[in-house]
Amino acid sequence: MYVSKILDTYKQNMLMLGDMSSITEQIARQLKKYELNPTEKKLFDHILKHSEKTVREVENDFRMSRTRVTYTLSKLTDRGLVSRVLVGRKHVYKVRKDLKDQPAEVLSVEDVMHKIRNAKHTRLYGVQGDGAVMYLIKSMQKDSRTLEKVHRVQKQRSVVIETLISKKSLIQVQKIAPRLKKSHLGRPSIFYVTSCQLKGKTDIYFDQTTVYIVDYSKDKATILHNLSLSVLLNQLFDIIKVSTQKVGAGDVYKILE
Repeated sequence: MYVSKILDTYKQNMLMLGDMSSITEQIARQLKKYELNPTEKKLFDHILKHSEKTVREVENDFRMSRTRVTYTLSKLTDRGLVSRVLVGRKHVYKVRKDLKDQPAEVLSVEDVMHKIRNAKHTRLYGVQGDGAVMYLIKSMQKDSRTLEKVHRVQKQRSVVIETLISKKSLIQVQKIAPRLKKSHLGRPSIFYVTSCQLKGKTDIYFDQTTVYIVDYSKDKATILHNLSLSVLLNQLFDIIKVSTQKVGAGDVYKILE
């Protein structure tokens, strides 16, 4: 599924957690619900492949005891990975729709920015890799019109953007020319600043249902519509931001006289 691929990308942009063991443990607990033992994985993949299965069908397919099948499906249901649905006179198990692979949209950066500014969300979250921030600053110096459109719509619709950014990248942002800061002023944005590195070369944005992965250096962005993945990323974001310094956009984008 795309979940594992995106988590790998997310981890590349994640904090070098180091001695923050309590946060590491919280993240590990959150991710654990997506880690399946061999039997759980076998049944989950089997149901995913065949759309739906009854307990008896799973028993026959794997020559597994009813007790073991029922117990495993119950665990998958409790963790929100499958649903038990009454179809006619029998109960069947189905993988939740939002956990199934969905076609990814691959677009240019300009097109994905158009999608982001026209989406119906009122709050957007982001993790900005250090490499992505440096490339974005360079591209803004050449042409800032695409981002200016996003900023204008954000202010008009009062879309709050919460971003995790490293202190190193924040310093670079504060050094940009005053003319490039103007469109940022008045944006309802919140920055969570960490002294640790965010090593990724991509930006990852997400709301409650959609994930946007933006690679400015390749002028490519990927969009995934996946509820469960968005929820997971939101939960991880909430865990991490507790250990950061909260900074308002006004302090970040002050125009230097």
